[in-house]
Amino acid sequence: MILKVADVSHPSKTLNSHLIWSVMITEEFFYQGDLEKANNMAISPLCDRVNNFDIPKSQKGFIDFVVSPTMKPVAELLGLQVILDNLKSNYRYWSERHKEHTAKQSLEQSFPALIENVNKLKAEWGAPPPAT
Repeated sequence: MILKVADVSHPSKTLNSHLIWSVMITEEFFYQGDLEKANNMAISPLCDRVNNFDIPKSQKGFIDFVVSPTMKPVAELLGLQVILDNLKSNYRYWSERHKEHTAKQSLEQSFPALIENVNKLKAEWGAPPPAT
């Protein structure tokens, strides 16, 4: 269980770290979708960069259905309240972004803006920006 928790743990990290991981996994999913499309295959869920993709909604769902049910019992057992606090804070962040996304932004606006924010964070940390 500890290995599974570690595997899905990025939503329990600080917001800056979580955002970087979120962008990297989203880019990986989009790349997979691009390859599926290029090979005339059905595009897997969460992998279509053009249609029906809402990053904030997918992160909220990931936290609701995967991370919280696995992370919460382990964090409570080990007394790691900071993990649960980060998870709640990051969930609130995505809830706000989801409201903004559905009210104001299209996917074409929201993903580049998220990448821009992450690139700024990485520059502050001295890391190279992710490939776009």
